[in-house]
Amino acid sequence: MHDKKEKMKKNDDNKLRRILVPANRMAAVTAMSNDDAGWILKAIFVYANENRIIDGLPQHLLPLVLVFTADIDDDRESYKETCKKNKENAEKGVAARKAKMEALQDELQQYHECSADRTETKVSRKRSVAVAGDGNQSHANTNNNDNNNTNAVCGENISLPTNKAEEESECDDSQLSFDNLWALYGKPNGNKARLREMWHAFPYDVKGKVMAYVPQYVRARPNARFRKNLENFFAERTWETEPIETITNNTNEYDAKHNTTVTSGSRRAELYNNATKAMQRIAFA
Repeated sequence: MHDKKEKMKKNDDNKLRRILVPANRMAAVTAMSNDDAGWILKAIFVYANENRIIDGLPQHLLPLVLVFTADIDDDRESYKETCKKNKENAEKGVAARKAKMEALQDELQQYHECSADRTETKVSRKRSVAVAGDGNQSHANTNNNDNNNTNAVCGENISLPTNKAEEESECDDSQLSFDNLWALYGKPNGNKARLREMWHAFPYDVKGKVMAYVPQYVRARPNARFRKNLENFFAERTWETEPIETITNNTNEYDAKHNTTVTSGSRRAELYNNATKAMQRIAFA
């Protein structure tokens, strides 16, 4: 049974979906009688599908049939080589996407670990401040030492917030929020909860770069259909791999041809201005 399956698979591999016959063979075929030309046609199809010479072929037609079989063999090898290259390219693409997704997963895991460390640090600080407020100077001093020791969280030098306003502006700046990015990008596709987690996994400076890039990217691709899905935008780090200059010329040609506008209303203009202000704060911080 196994041998039969292997034989069937081998026969399928030898079959061609189409037959390419060189046009310069036409003169030899048209010079034949209709009966001989019919034998040649049948011989071509039998060899292409079954990889054998047709039974009953007149002997005087065999040399020409062998010429056609050689053409078919070349076409078959070329087809196999093309399939092999396509498979290799597909595997490389899958491996590259997998590597990018694994890198994002690592960043996401680091973000969760970092968030847990920050939460623990804040709780510890609030307890120390409460003790210091009762007049226990030794605990207050201990709190100061703890601050010096715990400010280095996740490899960063963090200034712990001293009041509610500062706490609200820490790292999760409203100008760099996911909701702002979602509205600014203008393509509401994908799992929003997952995309939000991916966004929170990015460092503060990366968020600033993305928010500075997105308005230009949106202007360069005014039709949202031609923008990447946001998950692919994150995974491929498009703000680093696709400079705006590379797509600006195509956009200008598109706008000139279709007489399109790149503005999308007062809300998008407001988001763009907010993103610009956020980048200015980062640059002069």
